[in-house]
Amino acid sequence: MKNILIFLLLITQSPISIGQAETAIKKPLKNATVILDIQNMTCPVCKYTIKKALEVKNGLQQVTINYDAKTATINFDPTKTSPDRIVKTITNIGYPAKLQAKNQ
Repeated sequence: MKNILIFLLLITQSPISIGQAETAIKKPLKNATVILDIQNMTCPVCKYTIKKALEVKNGLQQVTINYDAKTATINFDPTKTSPDRIVKTITNIGYPAKLQAKNQ
């Protein structure tokens, strides 16, 4: 891996050092978390319908749906998806969702 970095730095004449490049590769990107208010959940099975719809979304790390509170807490990779896309996915299956809070 180090040899590839050195090669890339040489051919691109990048102004960053090898140490900076290695740090960037080793440092994982920070995931983000959103909490959504979800309407139209009328029974405990609704949460499974929502989870199933979200399974196909790239970048979702963890989905926790609370039927009693009518909320979803979703941990995701912001380089692969966004809160707006998550809200749209849930809303499009019949459960209008809106952003409650965003922690990054």
